[in-house]
Amino acid sequence: ALFAAQQLADKLKNALTYSAGSAAGANRELSYLRETSRSLGLDFSSAAQAYAKFAAATKCSGISAAQTRTVFEGIAAASSKLGLSADETQGALLALSQMASKGTVQAEELRGQLGERLPGALKIAAQAMGVTQAELGKMMETGQLIASDFLPKFGAALKNEFGGSVNSLTMEINRLNSSWDVWKQNFSNAD
Repeated sequence: ALFAAQQLADKLKNALTYSAGSAAGANRELSYLRETSRSLGLDFSSAAQAYAKFAAATKCSGISAAQTRTVFEGIAAASSKLGLSADETQGALLALSQMASKGTVQAEELRGQLGERLPGALKIAAQAMGVTQAELGKMMETGQLIASDFLPKFGAALKNEFGGSVNSLTMEINRLNSSWDVWKQNFSNAD
């Protein structure tokens, strides 16, 4: 278990080094992820792995690091408030990663993948873009919904909709599991 925890930590640090551009940037991202996961009661390992993939996808898409964090925080807040599982949260971030990688938002990712995991995603997306759901559908059909414009607005709308504190047993269990993972990583690094 110690070696598996360390392998996962190494994999995460490598991915964050790529997206942040340096080891120092990766350390800042790790601190950010630990604090965000703790405060929102997310499972650190799964949230951090999903964030790393999302950050790598947004790196070359015209979405800044700050905007990437806003989107992550919006999904994380929605996940906490709605009681989404770690798999559902990862799936939502995967859909957003695909949007960022493709450069345009397509119905498959927004309606299908994200909508299945995040109730109300289409309505929030339309509101974020200042259009009706029908108009949003037309924008996706014609390729006019650009990821670098959409994702930051969608992230801010999610934070607005789902922000605020909430506590649950699941959140406390996630915090405990995350602390246990950190302990295993620290133990395996001890000399």
